Amino acid sequence: MALSLDACLRQATPADLEVLLTLVQEYYTYDQIDFEESRQRTALTGLLQEPSLGQIWLLEQGQPFGYAVLTFGYAIESGGRDAILDELYLREAYRGQGLGSQVLAFIESFCRQAGLTGLYLVVERKNLRAQSVYRKLNYVESDRLIFGKFLD
Repeated sequence: MALSLDACLRQATPADLEVLLTLVQEYYTYDQIDFEESRQRTALTGLLQEPSLGQIWLLEQGQPFGYAVLTFGYAIESGGRDAILDELYLREAYRGQGLGSQVLAFIESFCRQAGLTGLYLVVERKNLRAQSVYRKLNYVESDRLIFGKFLD
């Protein structure tokens, strides 16, 4: 899919694993998330090899500058199959130009075409810039808290 500024969005392949790991590490550093290469490598490899689990797209303008990860789930509350925009990252130089909004529009369209009934995302409390974008695109905050636990 062509984006503005001569950028494009393309489905990632297993050959993109190392580039994706670099971008994931940049994102985790930006959002102060613990990066554990073996954990992220395993997760990315699983998604790249099994499209029924989700999709990964690379954002490129000559070189990759970002990525989006969508994972599939199923929820009674959603009415069936749904998805989580697990990660969306653009390098600093590409933020504030509408590219994130274009990626979200593409992902929403993808979800509708796939028959998904809900699309969710998680954003860091301190990432006010991203929250503003999501609100402008009619995403609403939940009053629920998200709890998590790694099951190593």
